[in-house]
Amino acid sequence: MSRAGIAPVMGAPRSALRRQDQVTLNYTSWELYPQQAQNELKTLIEPFQQQFPNIKVQNSAVAGYDAYWQKIQTLYATNQAPDVYAMSVGYEWDFANEGKIIDLDDRIKAEMPEADYFQSPLPMLRYPDPSGRLFAFPFQWVCSVLYYNKDLFDKAGVAYPDETWTYDTLLDAAKELTGDGQFGFSSNSAHTQLDAAIYANGGKVLNDDYKSCALASSPEAIETIQWFVDLIAVHKVAPDANQSRDIGLGTANSPFQSGRVAMVIDGSWQISSTRGVNFNWDIAMVPSGKKSRVIYGGPDSLSISSTTPHVDEAWEFLKYAVGPARTVESFGAGVVPIYKATANSEAWMAAGQAPANMKVILDTEPYMMGAEFISNNWTEWRITAMNSDLTPAFLGASSVEDAVKTATANIDAILAKP
Repeated sequence: MSRAGIAPVMGAPRSALRRQDQVTLNYTSWELYPQQAQNELKTLIEPFQQQFPNIKVQNSAVAGYDAYWQKIQTLYATNQAPDVYAMSVGYEWDFANEGKIIDLDDRIKAEMPEADYFQSPLPMLRYPDPSGRLFAFPFQWVCSVLYYNKDLFDKAGVAYPDETWTYDTLLDAAKELTGDGQFGFSSNSAHTQLDAAIYANGGKVLNDDYKSCALASSPEAIETIQWFVDLIAVHKVAPDANQSRDIGLGTANSPFQSGRVAMVIDGSWQISSTRGVNFNWDIAMVPSGKKSRVIYGGPDSLSISSTTPHVDEAWEFLKYAVGPARTVESFGAGVVPIYKATANSEAWMAAGQAPANMKVILDTEPYMMGAEFISNNWTEWRITAMNSDLTPAFLGASSVEDAVKTATANIDAILAKP
């Protein structure tokens, strides 16, 4: 179905909540960190129920992002969709397009002052385009950061990265940090690393209408992909597939966590698991490109199902869950509360824990850009097709030009699907 093929699904008119009427809401999310459901029960659900004793919230979390979305689709198919649930920026446009979630825009404008909430993530959620209406509202956002191993930097006598770094600076440092079974960087085609670099260098992944792929027609995009491939094939500062297997880089959540890779650009959500490593590390801002600084980022949000009979109660829970009442303890490490005051608190900065430079995440916000989430079938074309089609180039089995041609054709076909 095209963007214009369905009218916005509006929430029911607001009415006063009647405290004598008992309502049960089903709320579910994917597990962003261990014991999330139990943690949210104590820090979010129980305080909410004390404030709204007529609303009972039954919460659950599904381990694994893919498993979560399979469950959500199954629940819709069996008429058991949750009343409120965690919404990925990669699915929100499609769910709004299919009429599965309600339009929250009027409620947000009326009850959630712009000055209190980070605004940069919101255009990524607007339907049918970045100036459209909100069918989800974030409770947190994440971004990419540059992780670096301070021990390896100190051993090599290399200065730590800072906001002045460009990608060329990164390459120079990676060369000095490579050798004796270790590598300066980890290179791949993930959207958390590649897409922002393409835009920072003046290229494009999709054309401005989000209906066709721009990779093959963008010399800057091809040059950027080649740069990341050359880190492996030419400069040899990043491990290839065989080296990754031989030294066990795939055994950790991130190659960086093995202690054998000095730097990696990865999501801020990896901070939680990285805190368990046995070396000194920190984070810095992602380098700037030839044209500008662009850094991947995106929100984790909540949506209200269009099938719920309890729109007003679901809205009260959603508003509570994204606002000042939600405590720092309910957020995983490295994810930013959408409510500004919470994000700027000493508790969120987590003084005394690695990384020391948590503020760099907040400083990233003005440069944050999504990965064309507002496009048709984003997960299929970006996560499945583009990664798969570019892999031969990163493995040295194909030229970048040929891989990009294949990716462009496949992405165009996926974007054209109803």
